[in-house]
Amino acid sequence: MHLFDARYLKIRRGTVMILPNDTKPKTSLYYLGGIIIQELQANKNTSIPFLDLYERVKRQQNISIKVFSMTLDW
Repeated sequence: MHLFDARYLKIRRGTVMILPNDTKPKTSLYYLGGIIIQELQANKNTSIPFLDLYERVKRQQNISIKVFSMTLDW
Protein backbone atom coordinates (compact mmCIF):
# COMPACT_ATOMS: atom_id res chain seq x y z
CA MET A 1 0.00 0.00 0.00
CA HIS A 2 1.32 3.45 -0.94
CA LEU A 3 0.56 6.37 1.32
CA PHE A 4 0.79 9.91 0.03
CA ASP A 5 0.07 13.45 1.11
CA ALA A 6 -3.52 14.11 0.00
CA ARG A 7 -3.44 17.86 0.60
CA TYR A 8 -3.08 18.57 -3.12
CA LEU A 9 -4.74 17.08 -6.15
CA LYS A 10 -2.93 17.69 -9.43
CA ILE A 11 -5.02 18.63 -12.43
CA ARG A 12 -4.14 19.90 -15.88
CA ARG A 13 -4.59 23.61 -15.17
CA GLY A 14 -3.00 23.75 -11.75
CA THR A 15 -3.43 22.52 -8.22
CA VAL A 16 -6.71 22.21 -6.35
CA MET A 17 -6.32 22.15 -2.61
CA ILE A 18 -8.39 20.12 -0.19
CA LEU A 19 -7.07 22.12 2.77
CA PRO A 20 -5.85 25.60 1.88
CA ASN A 21 -2.51 26.68 3.30
CA ASP A 22 -1.53 29.52 1.02
CA THR A 23 -3.01 32.74 -0.34
CA LYS A 24 -5.56 31.16 -2.71
CA PRO A 25 -8.39 29.85 -0.53
CA LYS A 26 -10.82 30.05 -3.49
CA THR A 27 -9.11 26.98 -4.98
CA SER A 28 -10.09 24.95 -1.91
CA LEU A 29 -12.59 22.14 -2.32
CA TYR A 30 -14.21 23.42 0.89
CA TYR A 31 -14.80 26.85 -0.65
CA LEU A 32 -16.09 25.40 -3.92
CA GLY A 33 -18.31 23.01 -1.98
CA GLY A 34 -19.78 25.99 -0.16
CA ILE A 35 -20.71 27.62 -3.46
CA ILE A 36 -22.39 24.39 -4.58
CA ILE A 37 -24.32 24.14 -1.30
CA GLN A 38 -25.51 27.75 -1.67
CA GLU A 39 -26.83 27.00 -5.15
CA LEU A 40 -28.61 23.88 -3.93
CA GLN A 41 -30.14 25.74 -0.98
CA ALA A 42 -31.36 28.52 -3.28
CA ASN A 43 -33.36 25.87 -5.18
CA LYS A 44 -34.67 23.74 -2.31
CA ASN A 45 -37.94 22.78 -3.91
CA THR A 46 -36.61 21.80 -7.32
CA SER A 47 -34.00 19.43 -8.63
CA ILE A 48 -31.13 20.87 -10.63
CA PRO A 49 -29.58 18.90 -13.49
CA PHE A 50 -25.84 18.33 -13.17
CA LEU A 51 -24.84 20.60 -16.06
CA ASP A 52 -27.20 23.39 -14.97
CA LEU A 53 -25.66 23.33 -11.50
CA TYR A 54 -22.20 23.40 -13.05
CA GLU A 55 -23.10 26.46 -15.16
CA ARG A 56 -24.46 28.29 -12.09
CA VAL A 57 -21.32 27.56 -10.09
CA LYS A 58 -19.07 28.45 -13.04
CA ARG A 59 -20.67 31.92 -13.19
CA GLN A 60 -19.49 32.54 -9.62
CA GLN A 61 -16.13 30.77 -9.74
CA ASN A 62 -14.43 29.85 -13.01
CA ILE A 63 -13.75 26.12 -12.52
CA SER A 64 -13.43 23.19 -14.88
CA ILE A 65 -15.98 20.40 -15.05
CA LYS A 66 -13.31 18.08 -13.63
CA VAL A 67 -12.84 20.22 -10.52
CA PHE A 68 -16.62 20.60 -10.17
CA SER A 69 -17.06 16.81 -10.29
CA MET A 70 -14.23 16.30 -7.82
CA THR A 71 -15.85 18.78 -5.43
CA LEU A 72 -19.18 16.95 -5.59
CA ASP A 73 -17.46 13.61 -5.09
CA TRP A 74 -15.30 14.74 -2.23
